[in-house]
Amino acid sequence: MKIHFLLIVLSLASFSFGQDCYRLSSLENFAYDFDDVWNTLEFEGTIGQDNKRIQVYFERVEKTDSPHKYLLKGKSKVGKNICDFEGYANISSLKLLDTDNIMCEGPDYSFGILEGTYKLAEDRSQKYVGVFEGRFRMMFSKESGQLIPFSGLHSDEDTHEFVGSWTGYGKEQGKYCAWGIQIPPSPREDLFIYNENSFYRFNKEYLKKGWETYVVANLGAYLTIQDGNGKWTMDPKKIYSQEFIDRCKAIEKEKWWRE
Repeated sequence: MKIHFLLIVLSLASFSFGQDCYRLSSLENFAYDFDDVWNTLEFEGTIGQDNKRIQVYFERVEKTDSPHKYLLKGKSKVGKNICDFEGYANISSLKLLDTDNIMCEGPDYSFGILEGTYKLAEDRSQKYVGVFEGRFRMMFSKESGQLIPFSGLHSDEDTHEFVGSWTGYGKEQGKYCAWGIQIPPSPREDLFIYNENSFYRFNKEYLKKGWETYVVANLGAYLTIQDGNGKWTMDPKKIYSQEFIDRCKAIEKEKWWRE
């Protein structure tokens, strides 16, 4: 299963309080590179108003001559269509944890938060291509002198995400497009509905929009779905055969960006 971080959901009020624990810092005076904050992450997202699934993977992240600008190269996947893209992320804000505030200690808080804009252009020679553009937000930790994606509390929502649009080449009107870690943003916020006890209810209206293998592979981990009797369950065996479950898990483990 493509689950990178432990899913622990806190309230918006708690997250707002956590924001007080961070202070703006100067990028010019920051000695670290942010390459590994993005590298090797698998993102799940939606494109269009019908919550169609898009997957994004960054194959290469590289700092440019500017401390604010990073080269991003990777691949996007919608259905069976895989495209290469290349572009830049421009950091507009760096916030570091206020270590002098004893109320901000512990695993609740990351070492820092990056915010900025991105523009990624897909290869024009491929099919169904265009430009991704929008704003991003990433939280990161520091371990042994290296910066890595934050994997503690708050790590799944409103933190590791790219929110914006995708506009096909030659088109004037763009489509909503956003991706994140594990729980992707959606235009109507009805793809996943938060339930108590840190589980999410998946809106089965979108199963045939590329989400079925993802949902089946993650039932029992953090997702619930309605069975044939309209009851919510996290047991895939109540809905699907073991053969289908195994096939879905195998599909979700595939390294599709290597194709």
